[in-house]
Amino acid sequence: MWLIALINIRCKHKKITVYPPHVSSYAFKHKQHCRISCEIDNTTAMNKAASFRLPGILFALSAVILGAFGAHALKDILLERGSSATWETAVHYQMWHALALILTSLIHEKTPVRPLTGYCFMIGTLLFSVSLYALALGGPRWLGPITPLGGLCLIAGWALLAYSCVTNKA
Repeated sequence: MWLIALINIRCKHKKITVYPPHVSSYAFKHKQHCRISCEIDNTTAMNKAASFRLPGILFALSAVILGAFGAHALKDILLERGSSATWETAVHYQMWHALALILTSLIHEKTPVRPLTGYCFMIGTLLFSVSLYALALGGPRWLGPITPLGGLCLIAGWALLAYSCVTNKA
């Protein structure tokens, strides 16, 4: 979790926030009137958590749209190619990992989660699902080996999330 440690110095009803290198000189000059306290600014961690929420919502939105598109507009094409199961797999994995991104952002608000977790979910979802969508529509066969790389990223995301939960027990 990315935190910024701030030092708050209260002098005669005035609160001054300074970074650690400047604390000692300021406190020394005003020692008779100062009370030094440390606190953690959690806004950076919350911003990092929120940064995973929007991609998760967008992935979920596009999964619903692509699922409906595959079930209706592309139904005949996918059935003709025999790739409707591939399309469905791509939609399911995209939706599950969209929810995983949203879950990661919610967990990250309460307890530290490695930022790499969210990035693994985002990159993995893109590599896995997009390559399957392309293959289902008759894309080039060289996309086939990209799908397992996306799967490895997704596995890494789940492993990092589990590691964060185990190491941050309350």
